[in-house]
Amino acid sequence: MRLAPIQLTTGIIVHRWRLDEDAALLQRLCQQSGICTEDLRDVTPHRQREVMAERLLLNPLTKAPLQHDIHGAPMVEGLNVSLSHTSDMVCMAVSDKRPVGVDVERQDRKQVLRVRHKFLNIDEQAQVEPDDLLTHITLWTCKEALIKWSRKRDIDWTNDIRVAPVPLRQHDGVKVLAARCEGVACTLLSAVIDSHVITVAMSTDD
Repeated sequence: MRLAPIQLTTGIIVHRWRLDEDAALLQRLCQQSGICTEDLRDVTPHRQREVMAERLLLNPLTKAPLQHDIHGAPMVEGLNVSLSHTSDMVCMAVSDKRPVGVDVERQDRKQVLRVRHKFLNIDEQAQVEPDDLLTHITLWTCKEALIKWSRKRDIDWTNDIRVAPVPLRQHDGVKVLAARCEGVACTLLSAVIDSHVITVAMSTDD
């Protein structure tokens, strides 16, 4: 089901689809909208649902196809897009002027506490209580969003990305955090919406 879009800042909108439907229903919705699904025959049902939701989110915005670069990052002519999935939601961040990265994660995903050393460097770990689930999930989504913004795969989560755990400011539930990704200053916007943490990354200079 299409959910209300979210505008975390001027010029960047996050479109959301909650994966309530099975693959057959999503296929019918695609057919009604003139969206091709023939290329998904050999894809697993779960991946079919994700891809069809992506196409349904994009369809009202442009008729340009959703493609992927050599790193697997999404591309749409005339738009900057980024995609993220959980088991029950697909998010698509769209900007017409600047590259963006988006990540979504369930607010209750406790597994991140067990792997904090894999995505937080020593300085970040020292600033976050080991049982502070929301902050860990926020920082996880920050780093995922930054990787998607960079459009690279070979980034070291702990050495190449540094996020200040304490927000610069917070307004209407949206946290603004500072970060550096491979030496580039970046800004992150993060909010808890419908039991999910959604974070968008962009260059600070944009």
